[in-house]
Amino acid sequence: MARERTGGIVSRGGVLFARVTYVDSTGKRKEITRKALDRADAQRIIAELHARIDEHGGEAVLNDRSPLADVIEQYRQEKAQPAEIRDGKKISGLKSHYNFGKMLDVLERVVNFFALLQ
Repeated sequence: MARERTGGIVSRGGVLFARVTYVDSTGKRKEITRKALDRADAQRIIAELHARIDEHGGEAVLNDRSPLADVIEQYRQEKAQPAEIRDGKKISGLKSHYNFGKMLDVLERVVNFFALLQ
């Protein structure tokens, strides 16, 4: 007979976290924690996580945050643009956008490398 899943509320350093454990497809126990505003919010998060685990499985819940590749691309589009200078003052963009672009290229290659290993 399996135990009932309840989840839990944990306080770490004065910050509340909602915690849910589950068993993945390989039989390993996994833990998911999410920051909560108060106890009621933590209970809501626990119920939401249980529903998502039931519907999609535990791997979907672990991967619900934005992938780093998407964050890199968004940063490249919004921030890493050439500087726009009017009347001797920088209005937007980066003066060193070329260097940041190269660093983002390297970071993107590293992310893609580790994505292939998974």
